[in-house]
Amino acid sequence: ALFIKSAGVDSLPLMYVINGLLMAAFAALYARFVPHFSTHRVLAGLALGFGGLVLFLRALLTVEGPAFQAAVPYAIWSAAPLYHILLLMHFWTFCNQLFDPREARRIFPLVGGAGLGGMIAGSLLTPLLVSAMGSTNVLLVWAGCSFLAGGLVSPAVKSIRKSGVSMERGIATETAFFTEVGELWRIPLLRLLIFIAFPMWVVAWLIDFQFFQTLDAVYPDQ
Repeated sequence: ALFIKSAGVDSLPLMYVINGLLMAAFAALYARFVPHFSTHRVLAGLALGFGGLVLFLRALLTVEGPAFQAAVPYAIWSAAPLYHILLLMHFWTFCNQLFDPREARRIFPLVGGAGLGGMIAGSLLTPLLVSAMGSTNVLLVWAGCSFLAGGLVSPAVKSIRKSGVSMERGIATETAFFTEVGELWRIPLLRLLIFIAFPMWVVAWLIDFQFFQTLDAVYPDQ
């Protein structure tokens, strides 16, 4: 809402390009550096780091000046997909380290169900929070939830260690990112899946753009 109001719907294609480049860059950095750290430390660091980032972006909204007012909505929009690709992806990596495939089939649906419950709760609470706090202050709720998730990692790790599961190993080998991508690219099935996924995501972003464009045309002052 903040982005569309500040930058306009016509700026969305540029935002999609920026997000794509950022996600590719951060995915490469993730693959390069994360294997050197324990998964629970990375999970806590990402959650707390995103909480701090969102608070920083909310503070920037109070800074006067056309440059800040023009740039901050782009930064806020970019933070959302990075949150998904880094924090949520790593959460499942963290969970995958704890359970073998047999345990995962029984436990992961429960964990995923909690995530779906959070999506439903967030959808129901957002209109109420916007009415009570304003859309920009909902960023504070985002930051608070990230801090809460990061703070809960420590007691979770204590419980895990009591069960005898080691939390000190990394999550990947030392293989260079581009070397690993090259090796995967040589597998015909994976190439086929990539060619299937590419047009699907093109359509997804086209629909996303058309949705916001239509919404802006129907409700230009809201």
